[in-house]
Amino acid sequence: MTLEEIKLATQNFSDKNLIGEGGFAREKTRRGSRPIFQRTLFDYRHENIVGLEGYCNENDEKIIVYEHASIESLDLYLNNPGLTWTKRLKICIDIVRGLAVLHGGGPTKDVVHTDIKSANVLLYGDWKAKISDHLQYL
Repeated sequence: MTLEEIKLATQNFSDKNLIGEGGFAREKTRRGSRPIFQRTLFDYRHENIVGLEGYCNENDEKIIVYEHASIESLDLYLNNPGLTWTKRLKICIDIVRGLAVLHGGGPTKDVVHTDIKSANVLLYGDWKAKISDHLQYL
């Protein structure tokens, strides 16, 4: 993706499009200064891992773009009465499946998710859970 495409899609990184912030970056379009391994991230396609849509390494900007979570992050719903025990169990199983791929079942280098928490679990339609913020390599 070009820097111009990302600026257009995010309205020049407008805060009104911000859905969260991580340790060094912002969610939806992640913008950071330390090097990342974009190509390897494309190899981690799994139904319980947030997919990488694209990246940009242009003009000293290193940006990765993840798929959008339709329901947002799990931490926003932990006290929601609609989040039944059955849904919670399904979410836990989804998280374990994603971690199993990251921690040894992936196609390339193993990844250790060093910050697993409810804010890094994104939810999709029908409470499908996907792990995000998984950029720590062994």
